[in-house]
Formats: sequence, structure tokens, C-alpha cells
Amino acid sequence: MTDERRAKALAAISSMAEDLKEVVEDIENGVPFTQGNYDKYAMVIEQMSNGKNGMKFAVALALMEAGANVNGVRAAISLTAEVPQ
Repeated sequence: MTDERRAKALAAISSMAEDLKEVVEDIENGVPFTQGNYDKYAMVIEQMSNGKNGMKFAVALALMEAGANVNGVRAAISLTAEVPQ
């Protein structure tokens, strides 16, 4: 990935994080049904990624940048994305 593409990707993730701040605040201030709210973060990741694996990771990064529980997002991404080994 070139520096220009990396910068564009990071800018897109930051923009998405701004859009997700209210969603994250609602999740974090709500009643947790699972540890770290991973169920709710998994739902957000699935809805925003349209099933595209690469987008799932981008949404996860944006959620964390927006203040989401890191462990909850990590658990959600492990449930929703195909992680290369």
C-alpha cells in the first residue's frame, strides 16, 4: 500500500469514527448483555460492512477510535470476520 492510499484509508476510518461516536456512546452507556458489548459491536460491524471482510476490519478500527470497548470489538471481529492465519 502506498503512503497516499494509507493516508486515504486512515482518513476514511477517522471519518467513520466521527459518524460512529454517538452509536458507541449509546452502546457503552446502555445495559451490557455480553462482556464488552461484543454482541452489539458485532451487529454494527455486520451492518456497516455489507459482508465484506476488509470492511469489517475498517469498521472495527473506526469503532475503537470512536471510544468503543476494545475487548468487545476484538471479540466481535473474531466472531464476524475471517481472520487470515
